[in-house]
Amino acid sequence: MSEEKFVICPNCGALLEKGVQFCGFCGSNVDEKKSSFSQPQQPSYSQPPPQQYGTPSQAVPGQQPVYVVGETYNQREAESKLRLAWIFAWITFCGGSIIFFILTVFFVMEAKKLGSRSPRLNHAIIVAVAGVILSLGIAIGLYIWLFSGGFPYLYV
Repeated sequence: MSEEKFVICPNCGALLEKGVQFCGFCGSNVDEKKSSFSQPQQPSYSQPPPQQYGTPSQAVPGQQPVYVVGETYNQREAESKLRLAWIFAWITFCGGSIIFFILTVFFVMEAKKLGSRSPRLNHAIIVAVAGVILSLGIAIGLYIWLFSGGFPYLYV
C-alpha cells in the first residue's frame, strides 16, 4: 500500500505535508497533538470588538491575533472620499466651478456616511463655499468691467 503524503492538523483541520512540525495555518505543533488525537476541536469564531485602525484585537492564548478588516476598509474609504473632497474644494476655490462645489459636498457626505469624524470635512466645505463666493465676485466684477466700458480699444 502507498504511504500517506499528507496529515491533517489536529487543531484547525488543515491539510499539511507529512513531516511538518507546525501547522502553516494556525501555528499549532502538529507532532505534539498527534499522540493525543481523539476528536478535532472545532474552532469557535466570534466577532471581535471594534479596534483602532490597523491594530490587532486581543488574541486568546494559543491563537494568532485577529485583525479587524471592516473598520480598516471603512476608514480607508472615508479617507479616500475626504481626500477627493479636499481636491475638489481647492479646485472650486481656484477655478470657481459650481460642478466642483457639488462634487465637494457629495464626497464630504460620502465620507461622513463611512464614519469619518475629521474636522477636514467642515474645512473642505468652507473652502468650497469661499471658492464659489470668490468666483461669483470675480464674475460679477468682470461683467461690470466688460459691459461698462472696461475695454476702451473696442470703441476705436
